Amino acid sequence: PFFFLSQKYIWAGVILILFARLLDHVDGQIARHKQKFSSKGYFMDWVGSHAMELLVLVTITLGFYQKYDYVLYFGLAGLFGYAMKELLVLRANIIFKQPELKVVKKKITTKIVLRKLLLIEYIIEVIPFLVILGHLEWYLIIYGIEYNLLWIIKVIKEWVNN
Repeated sequence: PFFFLSQKYIWAGVILILFARLLDHVDGQIARHKQKFSSKGYFMDWVGSHAMELLVLVTITLGFYQKYDYVLYFGLAGLFGYAMKELLVLRANIIFKQPELKVVKKKITTKIVLRKLLLIEYIIEVIPFLVILGHLEWYLIIYGIEYNLLWIIKVIKEWVNN
């Protein structure tokens, strides 16, 4: 993500992010396949995933803030929305004591596929296309809007269910 600050080496940053995402997915699949789970591994995977998301968001914001002033607002909105969304997850795990290490095998449904296609948290791979278009700052706009809508929808859904 630090390559986004320079604006010269954006493609190096894109390649490293995609490689990191690939490794993040592969290590989880290997753990599931070998049935080797640990609280330490779960924690390290959680920290690594969130650190990467936050670094990407912050460095794109800082890198493009020099060109476009409005990017700062969307970057801050994205950070706020991301924090609120993750606080809901932490609250569910800490207050409601949901098990943190469970293997869930879900059937692939149209709803799951559409959700993964629409949520930018699952498609950080959109970054290369935005770089090709020359508008990586759009990532911040999408991110800033989407994560705030996501946590608001989760709160409303929880409120309605209770």
